[in-house]
Amino acid sequence: MTEIVTCVPGEEAAKKVSAVQCSNNVISDRIHKISDHIQDELISRLKTSEMFAMQLDESTDVVGLSILLVFVRYPFGGSIEEDLFLCTPLETNTTGEEIFKVIDSYMTKHHIDWNKCIDVCSDGAAAMVGKIKGTVTRIKEVAPKCSSSHCVLHRHALVAKKCHTSSRQFSTKQY
Repeated sequence: MTEIVTCVPGEEAAKKVSAVQCSNNVISDRIHKISDHIQDELISRLKTSEMFAMQLDESTDVVGLSILLVFVRYPFGGSIEEDLFLCTPLETNTTGEEIFKVIDSYMTKHHIDWNKCIDVCSDGAAAMVGKIKGTVTRIKEVAPKCSSSHCVLHRHALVAKKCHTSSRQFSTKQY
């Protein structure tokens, strides 16, 4: 960059450019600091909020790694905010108990009160909604005021799949 600046604006500008620190870690460090600041702000908002709701989704990426995504919705500044609360790989099994442990550990680490959780939304998979060891069941144990719901997008996908299957069956009938 210094060589380019020397050719166009001149030697004086090149000296100013060379004074800027651009090590390999500068940008990475800045990204981590911004990320930490955003996380701290979200944690602070959840601690001061009277309530929040969670949406859980566990999916698998292109290399087969299970990823847990947790979004939170909470009142802030006269509106409802939605933020990514947690995005982490699931190193072990994707059982309801293991998923709950990951979320609970994060909540405990940041001293967020489970009693403020008023609703949890998930996809309806057995690991999420199982009656004994499902993630939603475990959350309801630690957050007694919490209700649960089934994700609208997953409902839509199930209906679309059912409609597609029904239309194929209808079109193959012989009259």
